[in-house]
Amino acid sequence: MKHNALIILERPWGCNEQDQNVVSVLPYFQGLERLDGGFDLYHTNFYEAKSFKMALDELTQMDYDNYYVYIACHGAGLRMGKMNLSTVLGEINSKAQKRNITGVVLGSCLVGNNTTHLEVYTESSSINWKIGYKCSVDWLEGTLLDLKLFHQLMKLDEEDLYDNDEILERVKRALYTYDPAASIGSDKNDKPMRIDDSLTFVVQSKGRGNKAKDYSQKLYEYRLSD
Repeated sequence: MKHNALIILERPWGCNEQDQNVVSVLPYFQGLERLDGGFDLYHTNFYEAKSFKMALDELTQMDYDNYYVYIACHGAGLRMGKMNLSTVLGEINSKAQKRNITGVVLGSCLVGNNTTHLEVYTESSSINWKIGYKCSVDWLEGTLLDLKLFHQLMKLDEEDLYDNDEILERVKRALYTYDPAASIGSDKNDKPMRIDDSLTFVVQSKGRGNKAKDYSQKLYEYRLSD
């Protein structure tokens, strides 16, 4: 057993003309697991609040040093799948009291607009960072960016988690190949939305008295050098 675990809770994406019901983020993250090798990967499906709680309970039974949580489902407003965002964040916080959940990515359209929710629920937990999308993100583009985010953020060691800037640097590395004016999704008017406006990034480094803070505007403050 490795020190870190990435758990994926995915709601089936639904049936439509493109047979999107067969799409899953799992094969992409299996590739990252084989490439990286530094974490154990777990995946299951959920359908509503009850099955979400059961899935979260099931995948956090082991005693890892760090758990990373990835929720992949449709989203809009305060809804993720068939659940309220507060239900999702509350269940994760409850689990974080028993397991060391280090970071959370909400892989759902538009829920990143609820910055206050992400800040409040982070501050009432020991979780160090959360990321969400403010745009209606393209499925493939979002999945690929989520891969890069986890690839970078799971490299942080215990000492790094006491430093907001170190956590921020890892997200900047994930974004390094993206032009800030590039688009990975659309706004509420279905217009392309710049990537530097599309992400919510809340950080709460370890340490007594540290509070959750929105770092979204710092993601493109400067470009990393080679």
